[in-house]
Amino acid sequence: MIQRIQSIWLLLAALCGVSALFVPFAIQATSPKYTEVVDLTAVTPLQFIPALLTIGAFSILSLVAIFGYKNRKSQLRFCYIAALGALLTVVLEYFKIRSWLQEGIATQYAYGLVLAPAALLFILLAVQSIRKDEKLVRSLDRLR
Repeated sequence: MIQRIQSIWLLLAALCGVSALFVPFAIQATSPKYTEVVDLTAVTPLQFIPALLTIGAFSILSLVAIFGYKNRKSQLRFCYIAALGALLTVVLEYFKIRSWLQEGIATQYAYGLVLAPAALLFILLAVQSIRKDEKLVRSLDRLR
């Protein structure tokens, strides 16, 4: 059923993914030569194509998994793939910021950097709830 707790976890993961598209994950400071003025540029995943693709993938898979409640095994598969996408997003954003820092570009972390790990956490909580449901159904089948 859609009213199960894993549906809420997956919906929260999808919302984190959608909001991560528009929230900056880094802020770059660039200064033109011979001036004291520093330009701050917010970097969102919309400007970083690999993160955009992985965020879109795990957000869509989270929504698809919500409506796969009739087949818990496929719902688990969707959740595992979505978790992999969220983990890949975290790794991509980390290495992108690290490469900017190695190039000497002044970069700060922004609050959007926590949305992909939060989505990963929500997906893992959904997996735990799906497994609990599967265990309950198997125990009831044993009693029949």
